[in-house]
Amino acid sequence: MSLRRKLVVMYLITGILVLVTMGAWTYTEFRQKQMIIIQSNLNNQLELLDFSLANFFSHVENNVQALAQNDLIRDSQYEDFTNFLNADESTFEYNIGKQEQSIINLLNTYRLTHPFVNSVYVGYENGSFVRSHPRNAPTQYDPRERPWYTLAVENPDQVMMTEPYSSVTASDINIGVVTALRNSSGKIYGVLGADITLNNLTEYISGFDVGYAGQLLLVDDSGIILANKTSDLLFEDIHTVLAGQADALLQENKGVFTFQDDYYFFYTSPTLKWKLAAVVPLSVINQEVQRSAFYPPLLGLLATILLFGLISQVGLNIFISKPLNKLIKITEYNTAADNGYMQVEFNSQDEIGKLGTAYNQMIEVRQQNEKALQQERDLAKALGDAVAILVTSLDVEKVLDFILEQVSLVVPNDSVNIMLLSGNQAYIAR
Repeated sequence: MSLRRKLVVMYLITGILVLVTMGAWTYTEFRQKQMIIIQSNLNNQLELLDFSLANFFSHVENNVQALAQNDLIRDSQYEDFTNFLNADESTFEYNIGKQEQSIINLLNTYRLTHPFVNSVYVGYENGSFVRSHPRNAPTQYDPRERPWYTLAVENPDQVMMTEPYSSVTASDINIGVVTALRNSSGKIYGVLGADITLNNLTEYISGFDVGYAGQLLLVDDSGIILANKTSDLLFEDIHTVLAGQADALLQENKGVFTFQDDYYFFYTSPTLKWKLAAVVPLSVINQEVQRSAFYPPLLGLLATILLFGLISQVGLNIFISKPLNKLIKITEYNTAADNGYMQVEFNSQDEIGKLGTAYNQMIEVRQQNEKALQQERDLAKALGDAVAILVTSLDVEKVLDFILEQVSLVVPNDSVNIMLLSGNQAYIAR
């Protein structure tokens, strides 16, 4: 495999590792940031819903308080009003007098002009019970034993909101807004109330759109479901729906958790003390995170890596591959050449340039070594020839001339002499 391919493979592996590592980090980091944004958006919506609900109940409370000041309601002559203390459902008949009918008309007018109010009523201390419209069934009924009556009597001079309670003659679950009625001497003679059913409450909050395809869930401070997309769960304990995760909802003021296939973003109403939750499918949140917080930066990272790779490949080709290929070709030529070696020409001062300089120095040393070796070979040949002439000829002059001739062939010179030894003296023979 060529160096270039090795570098490409190395870059691809490095790029993939960087992409995977940065992709995982990017996904985690941006998911957290996007979840904070989503949670903030949903909390704002839940706060808006809480504000609307608080205003809704405040409006009902104000109306109940205003009704309690009406002259018809404050008339304490209620002895002949309808009561169901000993009612027989099969024989009971309404016998409503003029005064009672006026009160019924007043209460019913309020009910009809407030579509989310299910019924308006007054329970008296003698057990009489006047309602904005007839009861579903005239069964025996003592208003003084009902939770709404007890709550109002225990909190005189206040408008109270009851815990959800079951209707006697219907399957409705009611939340009552009630206040005690006092006569001129300050004695409590009855309780005025307006009921809102959980179905009506669900219908009311269903008019609020929750982002991210979410559904609203409303739970009171004791864990009873007050409103939900599934009406079958109304008045159920939230623990039966969320199991162990219900504690996370009830014990914290706000937050988010997952259960099965949904995210639960919840918020506690500071006024009502209820839990408002936006139930959003996991798939929707994941798509939102990937669409807005993951894919754009990841694609940007991928584009950056590809651009960096392209620029790197161009740089590798210009500054490394081409000079190295040039050096390879010159090396192949010098390997096959008998003489006349070529040198490389690199103008750069980087490692490639230093490699070229070192290569040229190596060629020069090689040429010098080969030249010295050739001289040694020529000298050895000349000496061999001289020895041969000594063996074949006794003519000293001829031998000396031949030796001088061979030396001149091996070692270039202007003049050459042979020194002969005689005892302790030397003299020039030639």
